[in-house]
Amino acid sequence: MSNFQEELKEIELTIEQANGMLDRHESLKRLIDNKDFKELILEGFIEKEVIRAVGLLASAELMVQGDVPKKMCENILVGSGALTQYFLKIEQMGYSARDALANARETQVEVLQEQQDEIDRGTSE
Repeated sequence: MSNFQEELKEIELTIEQANGMLDRHESLKRLIDNKDFKELILEGFIEKEVIRAVGLLASAELMVQGDVPKKMCENILVGSGALTQYFLKIEQMGYSARDALANARETQVEVLQEQQDEIDRGTSE
């Protein structure tokens, strides 16, 4: 396999990976725009349920009830934070993938042009 073929194969792999990340990013955007998802997850869980859990953790009533309700409230906070971080990671990876895809396509064109120039030089000699 020539250097050009190896380089093009590597570029194609980069393009494929970037497209996969962009697909996930688009999926997340569709989810976030979905009315039911907004109501149940973004507003219902990540906002309202977290506020409720923080309020319970701060209340004297929870202290009397013991460790189980406290642990449930802590789990809500941890789960919400993990889910939010996951969404942010997908979003950031999507932006990075967009840039990587543009760079890979530009490099692909350059490599193909170099390959064509080399072929042209070989036929003119």
